[in-house]
Amino acid sequence: MQLGNYIRQQPSTLADLPAKVADDLIRLDSLALPPERIVLLGTGSSMNALLAGAEALEEATGATVLAKEPEAFLRLPPRAVAGRTLVLAASQSGMSTASVEAVRLAHARGFPTLVITCDGKSKITETGADVLVMPIGEETIGPKTKGYTATVLSIFAVAARLGRRPLELSHLRAALEETVDTGLAVAKALAAELKSGGFDLVLFGKHAFDTSSGVVGTATAELLGLPCVTAVSKLDIANGRGSATRDLEGAAELVEFALPAVVTIDEGIARPRYPSLKGIMAAKKKPLESKPAQLGTVRVTVQKAKLPPERPAGRIIGEGAAAVPELVRLLQTEAKVL
Repeated sequence: MQLGNYIRQQPSTLADLPAKVADDLIRLDSLALPPERIVLLGTGSSMNALLAGAEALEEATGATVLAKEPEAFLRLPPRAVAGRTLVLAASQSGMSTASVEAVRLAHARGFPTLVITCDGKSKITETGADVLVMPIGEETIGPKTKGYTATVLSIFAVAARLGRRPLELSHLRAALEETVDTGLAVAKALAAELKSGGFDLVLFGKHAFDTSSGVVGTATAELLGLPCVTAVSKLDIANGRGSATRDLEGAAELVEFALPAVVTIDEGIARPRYPSLKGIMAAKKKPLESKPAQLGTVRVTVQKAKLPPERPAGRIIGEGAAAVPELVRLLQTEAKVL
């Protein structure tokens, strides 16, 4: 199955997820009352899914939504303040040690805590917090795209439950379509150039920083019929085969594969080197072939891009130890991070 078709099928594949979890959401004590503050806990793609649903949570509840990495939460957990604070955690594997301990601490401190996970038997389900298990089954291809989409869907369902409103998912389908169409156009152009072969390894970055799609590398591999290993943090090639390490939540995965292959690279695998003047001059003499890209029919057009609103100016509240009480008061009453 092509990756593009796979992703396009996700909204219909997961369309019944909200109905499947509806009864569970009603029974969860953590969602019984609307919160005034929501703290999001997660790492990697789980945190990305939480952030994708943050706006829906804000709109449904009017609550202040904060995002914290589990390590930061463990170092400086929120203090009990006036009003209800909901801790909403996501961990697709449920095995991230930091996430498990952060959820355990949140529950121990008396915060209403809900965990969204794919594995109902994972460590994070043993923390005492409320658990919402996503009924999605096993992934069938490539990166954990179905788990990510299901997490976003579940967060929208949580927002709808907290706001006592129906669930609207049309904008999620549009976002998936835009991601796939943009990435596939580039992948098809690259595959057309690479189909003649003559290579052992094709290297891609982890994802595009402008769209954060992560589609081009895996889609190119699918179009070429090559094995693909994603988010690689260590890579070795020997005797016509490759081995790669992928960092997961709370674990590392070792993968072996035949060549030729496609690999997408995570941060940490290479150390950037500054070229010497001799190297720069030598590079200028090397031939560099440039070809026009054949991207086919344009299906997605960026209509407008705008900068985020400017941050308000900082305030100086004093100097030295005398300013600490006022700083703590403002962090509690205005920023509401303590």
